[in-house]
Amino acid sequence: MRVRQRMELPPYKGSVLRGGFGSAFRRVSCALRASDCRPCSLREVCPYGYVFETSPPAESEVLSNLKDIPRPFVIEPPEDDRTEYLPGEELTLGLVLAGRSVAYLPYFVAAFRNLGRTGIGRTRAGFELLRVSQLSAAEWAVGLAKGAADYSRGAPVFDAGRGETVSLAGVEERCVGYVHVARAAETVSRRRVTLEFLTMARLKHGDALRPSPTFHILVRALLRRVSSLAYFHHGVKLDLDYPALVERARQVRLVGDETRWVDWARYSNRQDRAMDLGGLLGRATYEGDLAEFRELLVVGSLVHVGKNTTFGLGRYRLYSGSE
Repeated sequence: MRVRQRMELPPYKGSVLRGGFGSAFRRVSCALRASDCRPCSLREVCPYGYVFETSPPAESEVLSNLKDIPRPFVIEPPEDDRTEYLPGEELTLGLVLAGRSVAYLPYFVAAFRNLGRTGIGRTRAGFELLRVSQLSAAEWAVGLAKGAADYSRGAPVFDAGRGETVSLAGVEERCVGYVHVARAAETVSRRRVTLEFLTMARLKHGDALRPSPTFHILVRALLRRVSSLAYFHHGVKLDLDYPALVERARQVRLVGDETRWVDWARYSNRQDRAMDLGGLLGRATYEGDLAEFRELLVVGSLVHVGKNTTFGLGRYRLYSGSE
């Protein structure tokens, strides 16, 4: 994105981007301009209804409560903590789409372009969406090994300089699938891994957020998120023995905890109230029998973990060597 006017943003930009994006997505996709999606006759075929208010199938066996269904996208804000951008400067952000939401990629692009016209931040500064590029599964794997993804190397999906058409050619073929996750997991150590939480990780167990990233709590959060994304957005029910996995996760030790709790508050215009979205930042190192958890850890590094992931929370980097 290229900034049009002087832009003031908070150090963590996930809230501003996610809040504005939701409104923009509704503007570009809602045909009836309805204020409430629940009684809308187009809800089942509406991009906004699917992406932001996914309904459980009538025969759904899990998560019948609408608010518990994960959204099929994650916005990854820039990692820097800059609070001011000048006209002409550029920002790069990441976007992760899961399952059926990939088909709605043109709506995501249109929403970001719309958001650029209405502006973001305290001063409602506008921006121009210059380009959108998609990393292939191979490029994603390289980024996973290096600890950082280079989005500029991806295949072009949208380029403002070449017209306004979004190209879907090859998009699905470049997506990360199970075979790529399994291959990447083979490079992860079976005995020791380190996770660096890059954005606040909100790990909940029982009815409370946990101040320490104990491994079984991390695994519980990953299982909830990955299985729910698979079920509601890929149409797949994972065949896993969840209690046994959690019990074995209890045997993995947290041998290095350099995490800290960081408070972060945002104001929700939709809910008309302040929200406390604090979480864990920093590094956690685990030792034990990690073999069967490696694929889960790899997937989590892509789709994030914990609560409020659409704001970019729960993003982590995986450090590990081959054995």
